[in-house]
Order: sequence, then C-alpha cells, then structure tokens
Amino acid sequence: MPGIGAKTAATLLGHFGSLDAIYERLGEVPFLRLRGSAQHAARLAEHREIAMLSRRLATIDVNAPLPADLGTAERRASDTAGLEMLCEQLRFGPMTRRRLLSA
Repeated sequence: MPGIGAKTAATLLGHFGSLDAIYERLGEVPFLRLRGSAQHAARLAEHREIAMLSRRLATIDVNAPLPADLGTAERRASDTAGLEMLCEQLRFGPMTRRRLLSA
C-alpha cells in the first residue's frame, strides 16, 4: 500500500492481529505510539480498496477447480529436451539449468 512499508504493516498487524481488525479499529491507529500514526490512518482509509485487493490476490484459493485428468497429482518425469529449450530461450545460466534438470 502506498506510504506504508513492511515494518509499519508488520507493526499494525502485530497490534491488531488482522487486516480486518485494523479497519474495524481504524480510529485507534492515530493514537498508537508509532511515528506518523495519524498519516498511516489516513493512508489506510484512502487505500482500503487496494489493501483488500492485495489480500485477495495473495490468498491461495483452495476451492479452485482442478482438471479432471489431474489424477493423484503425482510427479512425472520432466521433459528434459523441452526444459533445455526453455532454458536456452530464457538465457538461464549453467547453475540454474543444473538445478532445474536435477529436480
């Protein structure tokens, strides 16, 4: 979110416990012993939609539909030739190629 970095976000989440709790208790943010807390409260209010969208995009959907032919999702042998060609196209170096081909 614009104007709120990782440290401030971690502090707010540590104090309130969740993003929803921060917004439920937004009126308390200006009174926290946190540098610029009044500005942080204003930024949170202004960018609420961005915060909610960011959370939605970062959340794994465990109910996503899976293809019917997925089976038990067992690991299969990799397509070494295809992987080599992809590494060449992406200009991966030898160390990255070794890691990919050994997996």
